[in-house]
Amino acid sequence: MENKELCNPHSQFTTAPLHPLIHRNISDLAEQRYSTVFTGSEFFLDDHRVRGEKVLPGVAYLEMARNAGTMAVREQDVTQLKDVVWVRPLVVKDEPLETQIGLYPAENGEIAFAISSSEVIHSQGKLVVGSMDHPQALDISAIQARCLSTLEGATCYAHFKERGLSYGPSFQGLVQLSYNEREVLARLRLPMGVEKTGYGLHPSVLDAALQATAGLGLSRDSQGPRQLALPFAMQTVDIYDVLPENAWAYVQFSAEGETTGDVTSYDITVANDKGEACVVLQGFKVKAFVDPVEIGLLYSKPIWQTKSLVEHNEKERAESEAKSLLLVGVEQDVVEAITATFDQATVMVLDSTNATELVRHSWRCVKTIVENQPRSPHTLVVVAADTVEPHRYAPLAGLLKTVRLEQPTIRSKIITVANPQSDDLISLLDRELRSHSFPEIEIRYDAAGSRTVKSLQEIEIEINAQEKKLYLRPGGVYWITGGLGGLGRIFARHLLDQGEQITVILSGRSAIDAAGEQYLADLNRANGSAIYLPVDMSVRADVDQAVQTIITEHGVLNGIIHTAGVIVDSLITNKTEAEIEAVLAPKVAGILNIDAATQAEMLDFMVLFSSLVGTLGNIGQADYAAANAFLDSFAYHRQALVESGERAGRTLSINWPMWAEGGMAIDAASQTMLTSQTGLMPLPTEIGLQAFETLMTSTERQVLVANGKVDKIRRSLLSPDSEMSTPKTDVKLAAGERAELAEKIQTDLIKSVSHILKINVEDIAGDENLSEYGFDSITLTELGNNLNEAYGLTLLPTVFFEHTTLLSLSRYLAEYYPDQVAGYYPNKPVPGPMSPPQQTPAPTTSAKERFRSTPSHEPMHRRPPQAEAIAIIGMSGRLPGSPDLTAFWQHLAAGHDLVSEIPGERWDWRSYDGDPFVEANKTKSRWGGFIADVDKFDAGFFKISPHEAALMDPQQRLWLETVWHCIEDAGYRSGRLAGTRTGIFVGVASHEYEELVRRHRTTVEAHSATGLSHSVLANRISYLLDLHGPSEPIDTACSSSLVAIHRAVEALHSGSCEMAIVGGVNLLLTPSAYLAFSQAGMLAEDGRCKTFDKRANGYVRAEG
Repeated sequence: MENKELCNPHSQFTTAPLHPLIHRNISDLAEQRYSTVFTGSEFFLDDHRVRGEKVLPGVAYLEMARNAGTMAVREQDVTQLKDVVWVRPLVVKDEPLETQIGLYPAENGEIAFAISSSEVIHSQGKLVVGSMDHPQALDISAIQARCLSTLEGATCYAHFKERGLSYGPSFQGLVQLSYNEREVLARLRLPMGVEKTGYGLHPSVLDAALQATAGLGLSRDSQGPRQLALPFAMQTVDIYDVLPENAWAYVQFSAEGETTGDVTSYDITVANDKGEACVVLQGFKVKAFVDPVEIGLLYSKPIWQTKSLVEHNEKERAESEAKSLLLVGVEQDVVEAITATFDQATVMVLDSTNATELVRHSWRCVKTIVENQPRSPHTLVVVAADTVEPHRYAPLAGLLKTVRLEQPTIRSKIITVANPQSDDLISLLDRELRSHSFPEIEIRYDAAGSRTVKSLQEIEIEINAQEKKLYLRPGGVYWITGGLGGLGRIFARHLLDQGEQITVILSGRSAIDAAGEQYLADLNRANGSAIYLPVDMSVRADVDQAVQTIITEHGVLNGIIHTAGVIVDSLITNKTEAEIEAVLAPKVAGILNIDAATQAEMLDFMVLFSSLVGTLGNIGQADYAAANAFLDSFAYHRQALVESGERAGRTLSINWPMWAEGGMAIDAASQTMLTSQTGLMPLPTEIGLQAFETLMTSTERQVLVANGKVDKIRRSLLSPDSEMSTPKTDVKLAAGERAELAEKIQTDLIKSVSHILKINVEDIAGDENLSEYGFDSITLTELGNNLNEAYGLTLLPTVFFEHTTLLSLSRYLAEYYPDQVAGYYPNKPVPGPMSPPQQTPAPTTSAKERFRSTPSHEPMHRRPPQAEAIAIIGMSGRLPGSPDLTAFWQHLAAGHDLVSEIPGERWDWRSYDGDPFVEANKTKSRWGGFIADVDKFDAGFFKISPHEAALMDPQQRLWLETVWHCIEDAGYRSGRLAGTRTGIFVGVASHEYEELVRRHRTTVEAHSATGLSHSVLANRISYLLDLHGPSEPIDTACSSSLVAIHRAVEALHSGSCEMAIVGGVNLLLTPSAYLAFSQAGMLAEDGRCKTFDKRANGYVRAEG
């Protein structure tokens, strides 16, 4: 355990901030730096919104830099800012955002500044100190005489809002504009109620001056400012005086020219009522904000397009590369010929009758490839005869699309061949293996040998007002599988709202609980009725019985919406067969059972809720992609049966994106990555329901629904080859330059890892595997987002599977993306968090001298092996008044006192109230820290009988549940730990439940021993999870948990375990210890601990 200060970077400071925009001085001897935490509630954020987002105004950076420079230099004021660039907007969303400003030396005694958050620089420029001569005062009257056109400030703000720039009351300082074609005079006033003190360049007044630039476009368009323009550069800001509450702003086009392309440059003088200049801004450049991002829906469908094979003479590579050929429905003689021809390949024949078995066998093949040849190129080709129904092997397409994402070294495709004969098929395979066509996953050859590939085509679906809602019959009966899931609930409500006295049957695997009953009751207050039916869709008998029940009780079944589904995310190499079966069952077996049970019913429709994952693949969801690919193909199969008269009711498979609510959610980092890579954004419920209504009027069998940045979606979905191309660069670096660039990248990667995982930079080594630091899928995605944001890349998280150390990753980026990355590092050091100070001792300096040492990139050195750090990757806990650690932290942050009187359900403290030194069995302490519901336990979840649970010490029960939550918090499934050398170390001391058991039971049985033993408390976890590491209860009284942590650290360092679960548990169940401790004078009568205080009079007992 290291003695390090831990703090919440977003907590409120206990000391007053240095300035409204500068909160703390975090400088050291090597660097001048200040930090600020923005919450979003500040007036300059809350009242300054661009397209609805809280964006820090450009003028706020100027005041931050001015104030930081003045505090740093002290002897003189900052009188000029120059070469200011606004690099990237600072947006504050739901969470507080820490921002830092660093000061560095520049030429001619100037001071460079950079304002940043995390790994992103937002603004940079230079500061100049020293006095300046005042310019000539403005002749306000003369300017007014030339500017005869006027516009009220309120009108301006209405126009600004139309263009996406919303100013709240504190930023409405523009009173009136007077203007002509060449100049503007604006009256400015600090809005009422806005904080006045502490500012030199008040954001409200200075921003109003910038707003006045809109007046120079008014003569061309009398309707007001038509286009949103955002600041991006400033040549100079000369400061002569503090900005007054009432001021004039005089605006002209800069001498360099009014407009160049979409950039316009202005000169602005902000003067007092006498016309005396307070601040002069020259070369203020704004850029017209043309929002190229169209947010909306895009519909597409799969089509087969003729595409000739582009052959390449790569025989040597094709012969040397390992190959696996999976054959489906191919005759035995053809199998033998292929095996003989491709004698270096692994050839497997798969059963074509069972889609689930096909996925299992293919998954085993991929897993074997990765485990045996983790970094070697491998070609995996599935060949299917067209005599096999396509939906039987369709899941393999979803699987292979995920393989492509998770394992880039595996090239794969699935080829369907009409009447495969040995000679033709062998020739075809040889050409495909030598080609560059592997981005094409699904390929088909017809009897004539024509080659087609599956791709996506954008489609437009017009809403037919006459047909809309006709899919619902008055009084109809409709079945929604997975009806109590998120989407099931949304669509149950929607159907009842749209239909006329219809009945909606909701089904799920489990019996309905109290919450479900309440939900049904709420639904039944609407138009129509809702009924719940427990059905396991993977069991044919259950589905048959469900259909029979519906027909018997309601007389008809008009339509089905199949929403049932399960997600168990993990990489292909980590998946288990049980997980794959659980994910495939509701989709594959479920729809086959529904179809069989309803084949004689006169349905109007059967809608299958699929996912984009089935068409695109997705990291961690190979089985889910396979399951949805099956659904999509089955929709075509069933619709063909409808058209031949063997089924009734149109069939439609809808490939939904992620829904904003109700669907299967992903974490924020993954959503950021998804939007960055594909343009996809969560689908709002209202828009999703509108899309459903639209699709129900169409005649399509399968439609992909995508929501988000339409142009980006078009590129990523409809032209995926362009999005996945190999990185190309025109920049050629010499070996030494490339090594230097890689070193810089590695330094910044280390900083990014430090920020994400809260690890000291000196504890991070470039050649250490990233998994050693506790990275999981979420934090790796966050690291990928940081890289993409900083360097302007579009990397997928798979880059971390190929490059597992920061050293390897930095070399890869320097070699393949030198133009993008080198652009981040100009020839002279860029100040900011991505350019750390030199990691060498700095001499003692004065405030001014510290600006003479320039920050430089210094390679991080690996820490000595004896100091190897241990990552904490998961936490869980229940503590007084706190069902989880989040609640506990909130109590701590708010300063809440969690000590209370002893609850009545434990014992009546009044019966024991008294002086222990006068009466027997008395105590003056009635205080403690207690947790709720210690008698509650989900025994069935842990497969423990109610009888055994009743004899288990509640400390055992609490420990079981808390450990389970801890594993989940770490991002693991419990099954992943089976067979690992994971240790259990638990601090536990009290035996109070044993006293209660003996008091209330006379019969002793086996569970009397196991339920009360502390050794079983620890070993129960090891047994349950099949852990093979040490398993130890530790009793050293109050220090038990601390000693448990010490033992765990020792075990990890010694190698006796590779991972450890460590903690402690304590419950207060009887008054006995209170009575004994009071006799010993150990308990505080006032219920307050006074640690290291001369007033201390004992301690307070507590649980957790």
